[in-house]
Amino acid sequence: MSPAPWENWFRSGDIGVPPQEPELHMEFMLTFRGYVPSNGCNSDVHEIREQLHHQLKNLPRLDTRFQKAETKVMHDASIRGADYMEPHEWFKWDVGGYEYVPLVQSHQDRFCQFDIIWVRPVKTGATSGRDLDNCYRNLSDALTLPNEKQMGGVQAPPDPGARRRYCLLENDSLVTGFAVKAFRSLEDVEGIPPFSGIPQRQRPIAQVDLLVHVAVHERTGFWGAAGVP
Repeated sequence: MSPAPWENWFRSGDIGVPPQEPELHMEFMLTFRGYVPSNGCNSDVHEIREQLHHQLKNLPRLDTRFQKAETKVMHDASIRGADYMEPHEWFKWDVGGYEYVPLVQSHQDRFCQFDIIWVRPVKTGATSGRDLDNCYRNLSDALTLPNEKQMGGVQAPPDPGARRRYCLLENDSLVTGFAVKAFRSLEDVEGIPPFSGIPQRQRPIAQVDLLVHVAVHERTGFWGAAGVP
């Protein structure tokens, strides 16, 4: 049997220390109601990202371990070296006129697992696995720090003083597992409004209610006591 992914990871940082299972750092639920099209454009994914930002921005206020992620003056990620290992610092990325702060950054020795409940007003199994895969890919992009290409065509914030946006992940390599369960809702398909030019026949696929259970794990003992009141 091959070792669990965290075993080699733990050994690589602490040679000679016996491998330990990762400790659950925290868990929370993200919700989304709207459109996750299987072939969405940048602005579609940005709309999802904006809705998730309004939830993620509350995390530094709820957990003292994330307080520095709310710091107004923050170092740019371009100065972070490859061997930077200070887990209590956060960096920002300037992308597409926005200032993005991922809450899980690669130097912090944390990673995420997702359990997603995906509810659509179509019969379960009525859409192809490829459609669901593409929808998940768009959701994953919305949870992750975008690059300049992904922000192409997205309007910059009108207020320069409100550029800060929070996303969950610096990159998708920090996801070690996910599970998706799809269910059918009883919503009237005829009542679904148009969205970004999506044809009527594709709207039931795109219209979703999501519950995303996020479990954030850390290397054992790295962060100390929990800070949630």
